[in-house]
Amino acid sequence: LGTFRVNPWWGGLGMAGVVLAAAYMLRLVQGVIWGAPEPMKEMALWCDLERREILILTPLAVLVLWLGLYPEPFLAPLREPVQRLLEGTSLLVLNGGVP
Repeated sequence: LGTFRVNPWWGGLGMAGVVLAAAYMLRLVQGVIWGAPEPMKEMALWCDLERREILILTPLAVLVLWLGLYPEPFLAPLREPVQRLLEGTSLLVLNGGVP
């Protein structure tokens, strides 16, 4: 961000370098670990998951959506302990740190 503020051109060039380096490294790791890519296979029309996999992944997908859209039931029990930790940390800072 600092480079973009000073000189957007250099920032863009640096960002492009980072993206290209990441793409190169991912391609390198893919080649080293999994070998040469195989020719494209015919894709399934809808879904290539088996019934067992669907039964396992459906509740996980629902939980992920629930956590993303309405996280309050999961965050509410954490409010008090986190508040206590923050208060304890602020007292340590005011008192000069851990003895």
